[in-house]
Amino acid sequence: TISGAVNPSEGCTPCAAGGYSVGGNSISCTAKTCLPGSASDKVGSVSPTDDCIQCLMGSYSPGGTATSCLPINCVPGKFSSTLGATSESDGCNSCAPGSYSIGGAITTCSPMTCNPGAFSDTFGSINPNDGCGDCVVGTYSAGGASTTCSAMNCNAGAIATLTGAGHDQDGCVACAAGSYGNGGASTVCFPKECVAGKYSPNVGATSSTDGSS
Repeated sequence: TISGAVNPSEGCTPCAAGGYSVGGNSISCTAKTCLPGSASDKVGSVSPTDDCIQCLMGSYSPGGTATSCLPINCVPGKFSSTLGATSESDGCNSCAPGSYSIGGAITTCSPMTCNPGAFSDTFGSINPNDGCGDCVVGTYSAGGASTTCSAMNCNAGAIATLTGAGHDQDGCVACAAGSYGNGGASTVCFPKECVAGKYSPNVGATSSTDGSS
């Protein structure tokens, strides 16, 4: 209030953001008490929690007299998934396999970009290729955000030979003469079983007797 006022509302000034007043003969504003996870930038508040707004994902507030929410600061590999966060790391969760985050105020994880023949089953990856591992022989992956490898589909008479195969017939090799293969995800050729008096000159035989002469 101002000394020498001539009417009841003369010289009444709105409280700045972060403060409030119930009016009457108040001569100063009182600090607001927004709940943790919320803030208020309202000028002229009339109660301790007047217009306290919950912080969005990617931001936080300690509450009290806070007039705005501050950016979350998740560590790399994590993202912010919480409304009304109360500290700079509140609600930071690890990215699922197949995704990554550079941290900070990120609210979603981005897809991994593993090379063909690789996959990622790691939680909390920090870059597009973090934790990408080669598929074992007998399996393949198109890469990208793949989290598992799939079984190869070599033709009958062939076997899978390649670590880090990028498609279902990548690295399939026909079994040598004197052996046969079941195809699919098989990684080993088996010896032929020709009867006495016969031999096996064929490459890529599909059974123990296929191509016996």
